[in-house]
Amino acid sequence: MGACAQKDTPMIKKTTSLIFAFIFLLTAVLFTASCSNEDPDAPKGMKLCSNDVVGFKFYVPEDWTLSMSTGAVGAYCSSSDPTNVSVMAWNLPSAMTVTEWWEQYKAEFEGVFSDFKVIDETNITMGGVAGVKYTYTAKLGDFEYYYIQAACIRSGMVYVFTFTSTPDKYESHLEEVDNMLAHFDF
Repeated sequence: MGACAQKDTPMIKKTTSLIFAFIFLLTAVLFTASCSNEDPDAPKGMKLCSNDVVGFKFYVPEDWTLSMSTGAVGAYCSSSDPTNVSVMAWNLPSAMTVTEWWEQYKAEFEGVFSDFKVIDETNITMGGVAGVKYTYTAKLGDFEYYYIQAACIRSGMVYVFTFTSTPDKYESHLEEVDNMLAHFDF
């Protein structure tokens, strides 16, 4: 039995190495595809922060850093400015409006954040689809954050853009946020 185990070991090591190499290559290809910012249609001063797999086009300022660490399509401003944006999409369990989705989602926020306060609600369009932009503040522990969440529902899926910033950086990014939302497309 010992001799057989020694013969199989090199084959197992080789197979394992090939599997890891394949996984690494596949991950690299998928990550590169999802982070591609080469888009001839990108608005001036912006780069693509999505791919064909997600079903929408999302652009961010050229000097922002793309980040896929959360599993969402997103970017952050810089290491000295943690302001960030992301777009997520998921199937809704039943037909609902953006307002109904928000009321359900807002209840979850109120359970997680302290001092949760909605500042504004504005009707918008995202990629030609009617939606709503919610602006709110909340504390997580001792830290206060400003948020904008814009959402629309298309084909049974909710698409949610989230902007998160600190009170001192919030206003300096509002024009960029408006530009990102204006160029969001399906």
